[in-house]
Parts: sequence; structure tokens; C-alpha cells
Amino acid sequence: MLVLCLAACSADAGKSSGADAGANNVNNLNNVNNVNNVNNINNLNNLNNLNNLNNVEPDMNVTEPDMPSAEEDMGMAVEDMNGNIDMANTGACDENGFNVTESFAETPEDATSFYYEIFDGDVENPPFKQFSFEIYNEFGGVVTTQTFTFDGESYADCGVCLLAFRCSTADQCDTFLAQKGDVEITQIGTNDGDTFEATFTDIEFAEVDMNMETFESTLIPGGDSWCIPSLSANEMVTTF
Repeated sequence: MLVLCLAACSADAGKSSGADAGANNVNNLNNVNNVNNVNNINNLNNLNNLNNLNNVEPDMNVTEPDMPSAEEDMGMAVEDMNGNIDMANTGACDENGFNVTESFAETPEDATSFYYEIFDGDVENPPFKQFSFEIYNEFGGVVTTQTFTFDGESYADCGVCLLAFRCSTADQCDTFLAQKGDVEITQIGTNDGDTFEATFTDIEFAEVDMNMETFESTLIPGGDSWCIPSLSANEMVTTF
């Protein structure tokens, strides 16, 4: 279309008589030929470029982008060799850690049970959180130095128990029971002024429904989780 347009415009521009008209016609023809030659050169260049593109071999040495591992993706739970998910080290829990503002350890004079309680917040001025470690001889627990692994045993049956509470009021609390983790008790006294010393590691709580008559605890489907990677206790014991 470019050549036809130029030819038509030249003919219109060269409407004169005699030699001038002939000269103009020759010039117009030369102009058309020049345009055709330019177009031919352009077409040849385009064809060469196309051939060059077709002859280019693809680069097979493509470097794949680095993908984050499951451990690096903090929003993803990490499975161990047995397919168990370690929530405490992933930041995937609904609650994480515990800020201790108050604590106490106590045991009855006959040392048949033991209680270690810590709080985050003021019980008299909710909301607050509570962490409760309990030992009961009656249910197979022993008040002595030991290492114990939590496995989600119902609160109705456990001799060594670990609970947590998230309370919006004094009477409205979400209850959690330890499903995983360990406690190592290195010192536990049974007299006034003795010391309770322990370390809780990789604790994973799950939200439960607690029957306050039977103390049977049932996991709540889709309930919240609570992880405490590490917590150390060093408390003076009182008796009652």
C-alpha cells in the first residue's frame, strides 16, 4: 500500500505539459523504483532476521529458582520422619509462648500431690492466662525428680498433667491440654522453703472441652492450639 500511495501522489503532482511533464514522469518513475528497491531491501532484511530467529537454539541451561524449604516457610508445619507435625517450632499455633507475671508452687504436707501455677496477667482484672502443672500420686504420678513426656492423656486419667487456660473473665476460660512436649524436673521439694526447678520443652497444647464433674477432657475439632517452645521454673515451695 505504501508503493501505490506514492505512485498515485507523484502522478497527480506531475500534471504539466511538454518536457517538464516528461521529466516529471521520469522522476516519478525513478522515485517509485527507489521505493520499490527500499521495500525489497527491507523485505530481505526481515526475511534474514526471521531465519536468524529460527536458527537460534534454546538455552537448555536454565537455572531453577530456589524454593524455600518447609523449615524456612514459617507458615508451614514441619513433619518428622514419622509424619508427626512439630507445631512448637513453626510458629503455626494460635497462641505462642507465655509471659510470666506471677507464679507459685505448693504441695500438701503429705506430698501426695504437687502444683506449679504461673499466670500472664492479673486474675483479679481479666483477661489473663494460666499455666498449670500438676502431679497426683492417686493417678500414678510421683512427686520426685524425673523427666516426663506428655501425650494427650485425658485430664481424668493423668498422673502428671499440664493444662493452660485463656480467660476473658474469671468464669469464661478456654481450656487447653498438653498433647506433646517434655518436662525435666531437676529439683522438687516437699517442705516449706524447698525449691522446685524444672524445664518445659516443646510443649504443644490443644483446646479441649472439660467435663467438670468427671474431669474427662475431649479435643475440640478445629479448636485452637498453643505452643510453648521452652519455659523454665525456679520457685520456692509452700505447703498447705
